[in-house]
Amino acid sequence: MKSRKGGGWAVVLLLLFLGSLFVRAEGERAMKPSILKERPSFLLDIACEKAQITIYLNGVQLFEDFSKLPISLKYPVNDIILDGDNELTLLIDKELDKGANCEIGLIVREFNNFEMTPKRIVTLRYDRSRKHPTEGTTPPGRYSSLNGFAPSEEGDVHVGTPVIKEHKGSATYGSDADIIHFKFSLPTPFGRWKFASGLQILDKPYLELTMDEALALQKHDPKLAKLYEINHQIYKLVKAKDIDGLMAYFKERNEEMDRALFRAPGTTERGFRADLLKEINDPDMKLWEISEERWKNHKIVFRVDENNRLAWLTDLIIFNYTKGEGSATYRMKFRWDGNTWILTR
Repeated sequence: MKSRKGGGWAVVLLLLFLGSLFVRAEGERAMKPSILKERPSFLLDIACEKAQITIYLNGVQLFEDFSKLPISLKYPVNDIILDGDNELTLLIDKELDKGANCEIGLIVREFNNFEMTPKRIVTLRYDRSRKHPTEGTTPPGRYSSLNGFAPSEEGDVHVGTPVIKEHKGSATYGSDADIIHFKFSLPTPFGRWKFASGLQILDKPYLELTMDEALALQKHDPKLAKLYEINHQIYKLVKAKDIDGLMAYFKERNEEMDRALFRAPGTTERGFRADLLKEINDPDMKLWEISEERWKNHKIVFRVDENNRLAWLTDLIIFNYTKGEGSATYRMKFRWDGNTWILTR
């Protein structure tokens, strides 16, 4: 009896010991900082083929390709991803791309740690040949950044279900297309970027505008007239080589890029100044000419991003190489604050 009783105590002690190890491991895991909140580098890992695509994150157009050739690239998005709710959107042409397939993953690694294998947070998959085109997308639920983004009831990453909507060809996007919206939320150290609080620009989605509606807005809308005016001012400053005047317009963009890239304040502005000075003063580069007549009559196409909070003009500041091919292009996106346009990306 004594030996049996002693054996029972041994089992109890062993269970207590194992329990303490489990509690200690859970405690250490809880104390471990999340990669999402320290110094993360967020990227979209894009792989597509036989596809004509436009990719948005939080309604901001990031990338488009109409070649239908295989694509494989990683696109940094620290300055676009938001603390909290996010939405990845894929617009994929429906008329021409019968075998189109695309995989877009949000991945993260420690900032500037290029030896680290990135961790995959969520994945959006689309394959038109399948009965359910988004099969293989990260299932809805919660996932833990403290445990390799494994499923967890207390996870800090929340994933929704992708929704497919049909787009009928319009003046601003001529072909029929599928638009896939994929929502998720996660913590970041950046807070909410100011573009996300910009006021709505148009009364209806840009992609649904008729040609008459688009032309009427381009020629007569008072709000968009101010967009043309501020872009014209920036263009004239570039022609005049007035770098100080230009930097006043880029203040918000430069400050937020410093935060997104963990730079000391003023770093982005200094680098941007240097790049502009180099291109403005390079005898082998020439600024793309836009006539005063085009400015006066708004003969430059305007675009509004999918979130209806950012607007921009096409073909604005482009430096072309005079010897050989190639160019340097500066695309500027503005948010509307109710009074004026603020250059934010």
